[in-house]
Amino acid sequence: MAIKYGRPIEARLAPVEAKNVSKPATRLDLAIRPRRNRKAQWTRRLVAESVLTTDDLIWPLFLVDGTNTRTPVASMPGVERLTVDQAVRDAERAAKLAIPCLALFPYTDPKRRDEDGSEALNPDNLVCRAIRAIKQEVPEIGILCDVALDPYTSHGHDGLLRNGVIINDETVEVLVKQALVEAEAGCDIIAPSDMMDGRVGAIRAALDQADFLRRLDHGLCGEICLRVLRPVPRRRRLLGHAHRRQAHLSDGSGQHRRGAARGRARYFRRRRHGHGQARHAPISTSCAGSRTPSACRPSPTRCPANIP
Repeated sequence: MAIKYGRPIEARLAPVEAKNVSKPATRLDLAIRPRRNRKAQWTRRLVAESVLTTDDLIWPLFLVDGTNTRTPVASMPGVERLTVDQAVRDAERAAKLAIPCLALFPYTDPKRRDEDGSEALNPDNLVCRAIRAIKQEVPEIGILCDVALDPYTSHGHDGLLRNGVIINDETVEVLVKQALVEAEAGCDIIAPSDMMDGRVGAIRAALDQADFLRRLDHGLCGEICLRVLRPVPRRRRLLGHAHRRQAHLSDGSGQHRRGAARGRARYFRRRRHGHGQARHAPISTSCAGSRTPSACRPSPTRCPANIP
């Protein structure tokens, strides 16, 4: 037996039995136990606030003139520019996958571009031809079209350029005409991305006056950046706040309704205590082009248009 410091090593290394000091657990007096909702997959599915399905997707298609051609986009590996006939084939694929909407973005031949972006007002331009062709073959799918002048201007700006300055109000007049041309071709969602002041209200008024009452308008820039920058709950939709509330109250789960109520309460608290400062303004509002731009003062650091 090894001896060290006057005591056998085996004796020092022998396990010591702990005294039985167990006490009955004290049950916490909790009114809410959220872990109950997470105990099984079926309960998690019932109360999930964020759900991503094909119903939440919009498939972007990039168009180019020609026939039976798919041209790779060098800056976006795996993405191709499609001629109208190929865009129709992809629309059929989208319908089979239950993707509800397509977004069309044209590449305009530089020969057709000018300083005023006049090709945007051509009812037989690339986008309008694609809209009509897709609607003829796949009428049940929705079509979203960008409203901006950058694909059609020789200088590449979203607005009319005069002496190095973008002129806002004159650009809005052209954008309204462009929206009407696309709506006449069969576009379902008019999505301005130009960032001109007041263009959403002007486009909506023109659509209503032209009897396109059922056409949707959607601030493209703010909504897309919102989806890229952070996860989006299912209750966030393409329409305005009132329409989103109606949609999720009518067919959403109780969890969605409670989440929406909490979100509205937070929004109004921030407006009340922060006096409508830009740091409280939601991203989608600052970029979607409110009808009352004076009520929204976007911060340069939060606006997605200023994010590199």
